[in-house]
Order: sequence, then C-alpha cells, then structure tokens
Amino acid sequence: MLKNFALILGGSKGIGFEVANQMLAKNYHIILNSRNPLKAYNELRKNYPEDKIILLPGDITEDSTLKNLVDILENINKLDSILINYGGPNIKPFNEITHNEWLSYFKTMFLAPIEIIKNTINYLKNSEYPRIVAITSFTTKKITKNMIVSNSLRLALVNALKTINLELSESFNGKLLINAVAPGYINTERLQDYILKQSKILNISPNDYIKEIEKNILIKRIADVKEIGKFIAFLLSYENTYINNQHIFFDGGIVY
Repeated sequence: MLKNFALILGGSKGIGFEVANQMLAKNYHIILNSRNPLKAYNELRKNYPEDKIILLPGDITEDSTLKNLVDILENINKLDSILINYGGPNIKPFNEITHNEWLSYFKTMFLAPIEIIKNTINYLKNSEYPRIVAITSFTTKKITKNMIVSNSLRLALVNALKTINLELSESFNGKLLINAVAPGYINTERLQDYILKQSKILNISPNDYIKEIEKNILIKRIADVKEIGKFIAFLLSYENTYINNQHIFFDGGIVY
C-alpha cells in the first residue's frame, strides 16, 4: 500500500497541530514544520508511531528550511497534501507598521507559500490525490481596524492560489484541488490571548467579551479547534473529491 504524505506548516499548536493530528488519524504520514516542533512531535507520538512523523524544524521563509524540505521530498519522491499555515500578524494601526515589518509579513504570508508550491509541484504530481489548503482569516471578508496586514495579504494569497489552480489544473489532469479556509473565532491559545487583551482594553471580564463575540455568531458559540481540524483534514485528504477553488468561511455564521 502506497504511503500518503502531508506537509503541515505551522503545526506546533492551534489549528495546525489539530490538522496534523487529524491527518495522522487518516493514516497519512506527516512532515511537521514549525520553528520549534519538538513539543508537538512528542504529543503526537503518544498516539502515533515515530515513523509516521517527519520533523522539519525551522522558519519556512528561510532558504535552508526550504532546502531541507526538498531533501525530504527527494527521499520519499511524492507529496499528497500541503497545509499553508502561519502565525497572524501583530494588531497595529497601519501608520505604525514599519517598512521592514511589511517586507517580513509579505515574505511570510504571501511569498513563502508560493515558493513552497513552486518547489513541491513535481512531488505533488506523483500523488493520486494532490491537495492544498491555506488557512486565512475572516478578516478577508470583514475589514477590521488595526489589521491591515491580515486584511490585505491574506486576500492576496487567496487570489494567487486561485490563479495557480487555474494554471496548473491541466498539467495535473484535473486532480489538483486547492482551497482556502477562513476561520472565525476558534478556541485556540491565540484567541484566548486576543480575548484577554481586548477585555482589558474595554475594561470588561473575558467571559463578558466572549458573550459579546457570541452575540454575532448565528450558532451562538466559539468553535472547538477539533471541529475545524477535522474539516481541513477532510479537504486535504483523498476523501475530498470535488471541493475545489473555494474560499470557505468556517465561522458559524458570523453576522458582519
């Protein structure tokens, strides 16, 4: 039986970690990337054998990390799935973001994902079920104050992925499926930090701030990370046979 391999970027915590967990549950081998993946690796090893997880430590924007990825792919000679995932930018007014910060965000949030796809195309072509999913944000629909980086670069990546899909479809004989998923409020460490900061600014309790968030969600609750992890893993796997070229909002029906 042929092995299936999924590259999980930003897989050390939050949504990325949960997707890694769900892909392992589907019997995929994973290439686990983050700057410090050892803690996540040890956690995953509690339920899955060592040979199912290949570590790719380092910043994927660095040439050395990209080279290490290519070396791994040369050895296994295929890649089935890519999760494009990276930490969100700092929340700042646009006039406080420096030129160098813009360049860094552009490299991380836009250029690096495109370079990864360029460097993995030939290995994806060796898969029967090549799949790519990028995690974006609901800020691509709702323009949010002090989040100009996320508002702009995430949407630019979505349109770049749709263009890549259009240009590569024929050479993949229609097998390549590329999608983006925009999470709403997902119960992760990042969201908990955000809630604490915002509740302090508004001088209310974190629980009261959560209630304010939930008022604008039609199903009246924040999502558990396992819910979105399972959904993204479905899109990344052979189980997804037709969903393609979509930007899907996983937000419980936020009223914008």
